[in-house]
Parts: sequence; C-alpha cells; structure tokens
Amino acid sequence: PAGAVRHILLPTVALEHKYFAGAFADARPDAQLWVASAQYSFPLDLPLDLQGFPRGTKRLPDEMAPGRQGGGGAAEGGADASDRPEWAEQLPYKVLGPIAESVGAFQEVVLFDRPTGTLLVTDLVVGVPTAPPEVLRVNDDRALRFHSRDSPAEEAVATDEARAIGWKKICLFALYFQSSPLAVASPPDGSPAGAVRFFRSAFPAEVPAEARALGWNGFIAWSWKPDWRDAFEALRGGGSPLVPPIIQVAILNREPRRVLEFVRAVGAEFAFTQIVPCHFDAPVSATPKEWSEAFNFLRASPVGGPGARGDLPAADLAFLRAFEAGLVRAGTIRRAAPRV
Repeated sequence: PAGAVRHILLPTVALEHKYFAGAFADARPDAQLWVASAQYSFPLDLPLDLQGFPRGTKRLPDEMAPGRQGGGGAAEGGADASDRPEWAEQLPYKVLGPIAESVGAFQEVVLFDRPTGTLLVTDLVVGVPTAPPEVLRVNDDRALRFHSRDSPAEEAVATDEARAIGWKKICLFALYFQSSPLAVASPPDGSPAGAVRFFRSAFPAEVPAEARALGWNGFIAWSWKPDWRDAFEALRGGGSPLVPPIIQVAILNREPRRVLEFVRAVGAEFAFTQIVPCHFDAPVSATPKEWSEAFNFLRASPVGGPGARGDLPAADLAFLRAFEAGLVRAGTIRRAAPRV
C-alpha cells in the first residue's frame, strides 16, 4: 500500500527541473529533499536555502552501488555511511558530472530500480515516439494541428493523421530547434532590421481563418520541405535511446572519456531492460547494449555494428553547431574534445 512521501530527489542541476523542486518539497514538509550535489547559482554561488530550496535540503553524496556500504564506517566515495539516503540500497545510483563550464555545470543522477529492471534518467536519453501523448490529444490538440501544416496557406485539420504529423514536427523543433527541412521565410540575422523583416514575414496574410483561430495570431515563420519525414525517422532511430542533440553538441562532447566511463559503469552494474526518462516516451525498451550505443557520437569507433544508433545527420545538426560555436567564441563553454 502507498504511504507518506518520505524522500524527494532532484537528480539534476538544470534550471527547468530545479525551478519546481522547492515548491514540491514545501508541499510535503515531512519529506527529506535530496539534490544533485553540484547545484549552483549565478552570479553568486549561494547556499541551498537561498537558491529556493527548503532548510534541511541535503546534497546527494557520491554514488554507491548496492551492497557496498560498510558497517558504520566510510562508504564508497568518501562520505560517511550515515550520510547515505536510506533508499540507496533499494535504488542504487550513479552520478555523471559535474561537467563544469565558466558559468554553471551539467550533472545528472541515474537510478536503478531492481524489481522492475528500470533505469531512471532525467535528460541523458529520451525515446521519441511516433504518436503524440494522449494528454495532448485529449486536453488541447491545437499545437498538434497548428504544426501539422507544411506551409502557411495549408488548412489545419482535426484528424489523427494530422495530429501525428504535427507531433513529429514538434519533436524536430524541440530536439533540433531548427532542422534542415525547416525553411524560414526571413531568418533573423541579429540586426534590428533583420528582426523587423522576420516578424513581418511571420504573420502571412494567406493563413486560413481556421488555422488563425488556433491561436498565436496566425504566426508561422516557416515552411517544411518534403524530406522532414526522413529527418524525423533519423532522429527517432527506431525508438532506440537518443541523447538529445543539444546535449550531444554542447555538453557531453567536452569530456567524452569521462562520459563513456560513466556509461560503461552504468551498464556494468545495472542490469536494466527498460529506461524511463523524464521527457518524451516511457518506458523505452533498452538494455545496457542500446544504452551504450546511444553514446556512439563520442566514439571514434562506434560499437554495436549495423543497426546501432550512429551520428545524426550533419545537416540537421547545423543550427546547433552554429549555436555551439557562438558559445565557444563567447567563452561560455570549452571547445569540444576529440572522440575517443
């Protein structure tokens, strides 16, 4: 039977996740909040209670594999066994990072639920489904219909086929920001005049009244080329685990050797048969083999052979590569390290 919530875990330092942690914990004042250890704030690195976490919040110690806790002495990673969360034996965990930059860092805790053979992750991998989540179809399908169109003049129809098309294009937007099949009518160039041209083109007169009624005042600054379906299928990779492109391009490739050692250790110690990420599809059917293959973008010699997930199309990564280059020029992140 279900009981009271005794523990809460924030397994990442990403703002979009930590933003809700304080309020979530405040609503459950008897529960202990644990947070990934590399929590930070900018420009001043404040203590946890000044970052919006309730008093008594604890930083999660270094990971501990099941059965490695000693009898009252120091546990693996140098922390005293008394500092370990009581749930660590049931949900052993491993920590990636922090992968630190001049501002901020990336860190993620993954956990293994042995009874269900499930690896629990936040952002490291996702599974991309072909159909939209039922919650979107039932509660508000406007975005699905809005994105189903290939061009501004196209009607937005309310069919399951159109909703599925809209979902696939939303996936391309969410994971690439701007993939190669997306043609922007008047791309902004960073200048005030370029911004004016972009917004003037973003509200075309030919948008049908029904599509305009979906919201956003008829905004549509792009059209889709016919090969968008190929881009989606390459991204989806048959539903196998995928490291989101922005994490591939701007984060994990800074320290590939360290990341691959983490990947190896997770696969060696946790005999999972499925992965439950925080985003997109769940559960994702995967073993340590498919988990490892998802990180082939870091390897000079990919593993897994034919059918394994490999590099995403260079054309689809072009926008993110340009974004990465801008961050490097600004000194925000380091240059990518060579594959290993």
